[in-house]
Amino acid sequence: MRFELSDDDCKKINAFIRKQDKVTGGEYGAIGGAYTYHFTPTSLGVAVVIENTVTKAELDLTDYDSW
Repeated sequence: MRFELSDDDCKKINAFIRKQDKVTGGEYGAIGGAYTYHFTPTSLGVAVVIENTVTKAELDLTDYDSW
């Protein structure tokens, strides 16, 4: 199974990360692993959510209109 993000999605993710870095100061340890990418396949499409594991903020990139 293959999961892909569009260029537009990547721009939204980068904006989300910049916003979260302002909240946390951008310090996430040696490897910077503060973000979890959740790809959840369903019978209708793929749900895509990016989570900041420090602040628990989420960015939902799911394209519900294509379902």
